Amino acid sequence: MSCLYVTLAAGWLVLKTGGNVEAAARRSGLRWGLATLASLVLTIAYIVSSGHIGYLVGRPSGGGLALGFVAWIVAAVVAAILFFRALATGGQGRPFFWCAVMLACVFLGFGTSLYPLVLPPSLTATQAASPPEMLRIMLAVVGTLLPVLLLYNAYQYRVFRGKVTPGGASDPS
Repeated sequence: MSCLYVTLAAGWLVLKTGGNVEAAARRSGLRWGLATLASLVLTIAYIVSSGHIGYLVGRPSGGGLALGFVAWIVAAVVAAILFFRALATGGQGRPFFWCAVMLACVFLGFGTSLYPLVLPPSLTATQAASPPEMLRIMLAVVGTLLPVLLLYNAYQYRVFRGKVTPGGASDPS
């Protein structure tokens, strides 16, 4: 799914740049978006045709695709169509948004179809969980550092808001 990450980067460049860089990012987004859809179709076709990795799509006994998996993948394809439409109509933030939705749908499709298996086909989420003491320590650390991380990211997005113009200046609108 590295094609999807490159597509997401192209959407980000459309959002944050202008001029020739934005035009190149739109072309790149189109190419890599098509490659993303092709790789998704090939991956699902391989999983469906392979009898020994059916647990990846919720069919351990070979009885078809899980309904939840199909729903998330259909949602990803709809998001891809909206991504291509946003690229073609000159949208600024919409290509990035729809690509992020597509990424989330693909991960949710595969993630929900695997649950509760962590290491298919034998290790479940309950078996892989850390002891309660370690989970409490992790909660304290994450609970302390998460607000700092969120404040830093808010500051960072405030400083680097707007599009970069071809002359190098930033347009904060």
